[in-house]
Amino acid sequence: LASPGSSSPSHALRSSLHPRKLRVPDVEDALVCGCELTPGPRRDGARRMRCRRANEYLAELFLLAGLHLEGPTRPNPLSRFDLFHAHLWTGETSCEGRVVPVVGLLMHAMEYPRADPNAGFDLDLGRCHSRSSCAYDPAAMAARN
Repeated sequence: LASPGSSSPSHALRSSLHPRKLRVPDVEDALVCGCELTPGPRRDGARRMRCRRANEYLAELFLLAGLHLEGPTRPNPLSRFDLFHAHLWTGETSCEGRVVPVVGLLMHAMEYPRADPNAGFDLDLGRCHSRSSCAYDPAAMAARN
């Protein structure tokens, strides 16, 4: 996100987004359950990075994270119930006496596990965890982010 003339990492990030907003798809029938997986109304759309390679890189990170999480108890971690989004953040740190901009990506896993009283998880997380295929696992939950 190096951007000449950028006053901050967050400004550089915002300026790297494509101005056109794209329709947000209905992922795995979330809307049928009344689940809204966007921070705002879906009709507002979402934006991608201007750089196609940056978009491909982010998609590849999700695929790699999904492969890393996949196993007998998690056959499909890339779903609307498990790993479906991340938070991209910007900030600054100091390195050798200089202020250096940083960018981070916090991926959320096990976002909407199904209720399972036998596993100690009987919470109703609302419409988005209806029909969840994500099994609750206390050990995985403790290290989910």
